[in-house]
Amino acid sequence: MNLEELARAYYENAKEILKKASEDPTSVRYDWVRMANEMVLKGLDRVKEWLERLARGHGGCVACAYSRPHPANPVDIYARSCELGLSQDRCNRFKPLV
Repeated sequence: MNLEELARAYYENAKEILKKASEDPTSVRYDWVRMANEMVLKGLDRVKEWLERLARGHGGCVACAYSRPHPANPVDIYARSCELGLSQDRCNRFKPLV
C-alpha cells in the first residue's frame, strides 16, 4: 500500500466502526469508537499526516509500504499486519512507506 491507500483503509475502517457502534453500541470496543471518531472528525488528510509522521519517526512495520491495518485492531495506527504475511522480526522485504 502507498500512504494514500493506507490512510484510506484506516479512514474506511473508522467509518465502519462508527456505523457498527451506532447500530449496536455494545458490539464495538469503546477505545475503537474513540479512535474512529477522531479519524472521521479530523478527516482523511489528517489521518494521512499521522501515518506519515509515524512512518518518518519509526522503523519496522509502521514505516513499511507492505503494511496494512491489523484486522485485530483496525483503527490503531500503531498496529499493522504485513501484506506479505511476514513477521517484523523475520522480515527481509522492508520497503519505505515515505
